[in-house]
Amino acid sequence: MDIENDWPAFYDWAHASFTDDVEFYLEELKDVKGPVLELGCGTGRVTIPLAKQGIAVTALDISPDMVESAKKKAALDGVTSDQANFIVGDMRDFDLDRTFGAVLMPYRSFQWLLSIVDQRCALLNAWHHLLPEGKLIFDVFNPTTDVLRDDGEEPFLVKDVPGEKKGHKFQLLFQNQWDHNYQINNASLIARELGPGGKEIKKVSQSIQVRYTYRYEMMHLLELSGFQPLELYGSFARDDYQDASEHMIWIAQRLT
Repeated sequence: MDIENDWPAFYDWAHASFTDDVEFYLEELKDVKGPVLELGCGTGRVTIPLAKQGIAVTALDISPDMVESAKKKAALDGVTSDQANFIVGDMRDFDLDRTFGAVLMPYRSFQWLLSIVDQRCALLNAWHHLLPEGKLIFDVFNPTTDVLRDDGEEPFLVKDVPGEKKGHKFQLLFQNQWDHNYQINNASLIARELGPGGKEIKKVSQSIQVRYTYRYEMMHLLELSGFQPLELYGSFARDDYQDASEHMIWIAQRLT
């Protein structure tokens, strides 16, 4: 893995082990009529398993590199463009001139929208691309007191895996930098390659910004954008949402 020059590969390595949501989305889409639209598809981590189960998915991402990587992964997995159609686009401003039975925003992709204006634009766009009474399904992290208390003085270890060379390993670390006035985390995703004896060979950092949203703020945004919230889960096992839940997993319905 080239941790310095291949962001899609680095992204895959960092996130591919998270699969809790795939079965959840498959279950939620069982009764959905029509094709599915996925916003913020990344490299197809969710898209490809859905397509392999017979769900026709149009998958959109703002990054051309991510979309190109997703197309290659899908082809290697035997998924055709009729099963999963990957396109470059901005979830705040796109028009596919068609409607879908469900719109998904998996793996907290909604949180890449850094203002309420951007969030409203994306939600209204989702509304316009849904069939009447179609579903909007997405997840965000729950901004608990414990999470927001991490002041980012030290990065914390997320993942530690062996490298291809003997005695080598890769580490993934995350460092928070909260701006509570604007509800934004100016965070860093850090990858380290370590050699024998733990000697650091290479270290790269990717800056990211994500916005957190509180429960009732999100409910208000959905209602303002023409949606009726139906369910709120605290986990992909469908546990009831609690104040201390890690996730907020929303299922909302398009109002006509």
